Amino acid sequence: MNSNLQLVLSYILTAAIWSAWNHTRFQPPRGNAGDPASFGRMSAARNPRLIQIGFKRP
Repeated sequence: MNSNLQLVLSYILTAAIWSAWNHTRFQPPRGNAGDPASFGRMSAARNPRLIQIGFKRP
């Protein structure tokens, strides 16, 4: 009895980078009209750079 067993492994590696050049990404402006001193101001920023790496089988 002859049997030919062949195992083939293949994977896909992906990467996504947001804000690769490190530009500022601000949070949405404040919309509380009851506080006129901070209404419409952007007082916070998001993470400067996000990297996502994926590894899966097709």
